[in-house]
Amino acid sequence: YVSTNGSDFPGTSWATAFRTVQQALDAATTNDTIYIAGQTFGLPDQLTWTSSYVSVRGGYAATNASGPGVFDVERWPTILSRTGGTYRILLVSGVTNGTLENVTLAGGYAYGANGGGAAVLNSTGILFRGCSIVTNRAYLGSYHVRGGGLYATNSFLTLDSCVLRGNAVYSYDAWDGGLQSYGGGLYALGGQTALRHCTVANNKIVDGGLSPCAAYGGGLAINGAASIEDCLIVGNAHRKNTGAASGGAYGAGVYVEGGTVVLANGTVANNDGEGVRRGAGTVTVRDSILWHNAADAVGTMTLQNCDISDGTSAGVNGCFKA
Repeated sequence: YVSTNGSDFPGTSWATAFRTVQQALDAATTNDTIYIAGQTFGLPDQLTWTSSYVSVRGGYAATNASGPGVFDVERWPTILSRTGGTYRILLVSGVTNGTLENVTLAGGYAYGANGGGAAVLNSTGILFRGCSIVTNRAYLGSYHVRGGGLYATNSFLTLDSCVLRGNAVYSYDAWDGGLQSYGGGLYALGGQTALRHCTVANNKIVDGGLSPCAAYGGGLAINGAASIEDCLIVGNAHRKNTGAASGGAYGAGVYVEGGTVVLANGTVANNDGEGVRRGAGTVTVRDSILWHNAADAVGTMTLQNCDISDGTSAGVNGCFKA
């Protein structure tokens, strides 16, 4: 158990709860569940999660004498936020079968690192359910920067009923004309990524330097196997600061760098740039709405039974312009 007003040991009830999430992650062993009170936890450094077969659940009232008791994420939100400095909120590394549920990761600031809110590295069976990853930032400190909200590499990751909102990748460097930024909301490299019933909204890539920055995927950037099902991808963008040089912007909603990606039963709308762009790999979009993007679908891809506002693919495989 974790609560700011616990006695700090041994963490086996709300009364004796650990006061920091890191203490619980360090103490957890196989098949443990960490229950977190519906409170705001200010983090002096990133959380590091390396234990397998562990579940972390937030949103609890934290009033029961025994057992976790009632939870309601609306009444008792669990928020993990940065208190200062330059670090992400959560690192998941080398974990097998881990679940993060009903937790908000907010205000992470990764400078010179990927994943402003969270990074999932070399892990399998990772599930984020009912989580919000909001207002996190990743800043360029080297040649590329990826994943303003979430970065995953060589991992099997599922996001179910999650929100990626208001995250950003910032490129702000004048000495190198080859800067590249990927995935304002999420960047996934290798492994397998699944998004189900998620909202990806108002994420962005910001080019604030004097040199051009190529921007890929204001909302999502994928290079691997991915399925995106019943998701809302709206209002994502590539932004430039005043006076900055021009750079290429590709896939404000979704950019596929490579791999095999299927987007089904989704809505990709009102993104400030391209809705879905295939750079490489195989892309299938079916039974979806692509609406009021600068261009709805760019690059060779399979479109099936889609409603497309710009009409570029009207009449193809049952697609139409409504």
